[in-house]
Amino acid sequence: MDLTIHRGSTQIGGSCVELSAGGSRIILDVGMPLAKPGEQSKLLKKLPPIPELIQSKLLPDIKGLYAHEEPGVDALVLSHAHLDHYGLAQFVHPKIPIYMSRGTSKLLDVNQIFMPNAQPLASERKILAKDKPTKIGAFTVTGYLVDHSAPDALALLVEADGKRVFYSGDLRAHGRKKSLFEKMVRHPPKDIDAMLLEGTTLGRGVGTEQPDEETVEEQLVEVLNKRRNMTFLFCSAQNIDRLVSAFKAVRRTKTILVMDLYTAWVLKELSVLSPSLPQYDWANVRVKYWKNYADKLAAAGHEKFLYEAVSRRIKPAELVEKRADVLMLMRANSLFGITTKLLPDLDGIQLIWSMWEGYWKGSVVEKFSEKHGIPKKTIHTSGHASAADLQRLAKAVSPRRLIPIHTEHPDRYDGLFANVCHLEDGQTFVL
Repeated sequence: MDLTIHRGSTQIGGSCVELSAGGSRIILDVGMPLAKPGEQSKLLKKLPPIPELIQSKLLPDIKGLYAHEEPGVDALVLSHAHLDHYGLAQFVHPKIPIYMSRGTSKLLDVNQIFMPNAQPLASERKILAKDKPTKIGAFTVTGYLVDHSAPDALALLVEADGKRVFYSGDLRAHGRKKSLFEKMVRHPPKDIDAMLLEGTTLGRGVGTEQPDEETVEEQLVEVLNKRRNMTFLFCSAQNIDRLVSAFKAVRRTKTILVMDLYTAWVLKELSVLSPSLPQYDWANVRVKYWKNYADKLAAAGHEKFLYEAVSRRIKPAELVEKRADVLMLMRANSLFGITTKLLPDLDGIQLIWSMWEGYWKGSVVEKFSEKHGIPKKTIHTSGHASAADLQRLAKAVSPRRLIPIHTEHPDRYDGLFANVCHLEDGQTFVL
């Protein structure tokens, strides 16, 4: 089996790995490189033809993967629904199937509605069974559900030619599904020839542990118990663990969780994964209608949902009246300014930042905070495992070769793990 990291050996974001064996080729993830803080994703701009995208290195140069030439790849397998792992899948040849988890497929559909200029996948989607081998050409692929900030994320075991490769994807050990990480440590995949291990957090060093999601919930409760005006929570609508923490916090403090139609739709679509995900029609939950989101849902044919959700709608007058008992999920965009202008005063409002710090810099919320002297309260935890947890996993798997990926600090692997094998982007390793 041949293994090539096309992108990700020395950067976070844009992950893409090729495996070839027995005349078959598969690709693990085809991610969009992360934009720097303050930059827009390049996918939001008008893009040139595929050959130019390859020449500019936005697209990895993988023969037979894209729609401009004859297909030469058996399948693309996606680990999860974050742009830095699937964001370039729109360019894949329509005759190449794309395997993914059910939750990933649901989120890709959501993104088609709400993400600016998102293009539909022309390829056939196939749901990859969890904990059950799936044959793809000469390969056997098994997906393992992992704890990550993206719901239904997978680690992948790939077998062919008597060789076994384990790809961690993105994972952690401190979310609400932390038991999945502990299960993998207790019962790891065996006899692994090469382990591709993400190292997002290695720049923070050993001993910088992340709080777990239960701690995030406790911190939210503490802030809500001090409320005097509206409390804003800035977080991703697709960080389901964070939404669950917010719901649990409002239930404990007898306050109201106000979400927009986008968040309500995400939770409705992902309810197939778990009946315990909070929904827009539950007690302590109300929906703020923004015309932009309503128009997008209507254009996608979801008028029935809009009619159903209207029963939980909170209008501006009620939002203002109950502001001291509201935890409002918010994005760092113009809707924040529209909302704050509704308030008769800003005295006592609370800004909770529950995202990567890089997104704060230059945001409308940072400017608002500085202008009005209202400090942010950071309540967050990473979607990625700490160095210590990665060490536990690597020791349990005990691969013959451990290969850095999804990291800006591949140099730190040698001091943390055994059997480290460094690859450069584009370099092929023969197992």
